[in-house]
Amino acid sequence: TEPRTIVRSHAAVPGKKADTHNVDVAQGLKSAAVIARSNASASYGGFSMRELSLRRVSQLDALYGLPTGMYNGDELLPSPATRSPSRGIELCGAVEAAWSYATMFATFGETAFADRAERIVHNALPATWASPKGGDMWAHQYLQAVNQINAVRATPHVWAHDGDYAETYGLEPNFGCCTANFNQGWPKFAASLVMGTADGGVAVVHYAPAEVSLGAALSVDIATDFPFGDVATVSVHNGRA
Repeated sequence: TEPRTIVRSHAAVPGKKADTHNVDVAQGLKSAAVIARSNASASYGGFSMRELSLRRVSQLDALYGLPTGMYNGDELLPSPATRSPSRGIELCGAVEAAWSYATMFATFGETAFADRAERIVHNALPATWASPKGGDMWAHQYLQAVNQINAVRATPHVWAHDGDYAETYGLEPNFGCCTANFNQGWPKFAASLVMGTADGGVAVVHYAPAEVSLGAALSVDIATDFPFGDVATVSVHNGRA
């Protein structure tokens, strides 16, 4: 089928304006990868789905990119475009973007997509939670900003489309969508640690402490302190050997 509507709606083609809601953009990042899964030869505007995916990421980074791997989108992408670290990004956007990049890597095999998912998960995702009892994740922000120095009711504030409490920590600050959506971030990252390869093998995509079962006789163990250490030991156990 012709991927015109999906591709155009997320600025994969030069000159086409993206949807401006940050979560829509995060989800739409993987649209070309989803198309490619059902039609490997799909193209638009002379570009393959892989090329369109790379172009849209490059454009997003150039206009709105942040060092956490995310982009500015304090509800909507800023207009005019800015990479100012004082602007924010929504927790829902971070969760959805990490999954989109994992999907893009699984489809195209571009290591840059896997690296981006990892950067988001190890930076933007944990930065947006506070755990009053340690590790409970009961409090989160709706918006996070790279150079945010406090978490208080802000009036006036630099973001244009969310309320005064958007950068505070709570059960449901600003809107309830992140409360319902954030919980998929870690499980989906865990599910993408190890992937199957086209030749029937397996690939360790991300380093994190894990034990992955690949059937009754085969498992992969990853022992590491990453990202707090640089050493990872990967062990493959084949009970049939």
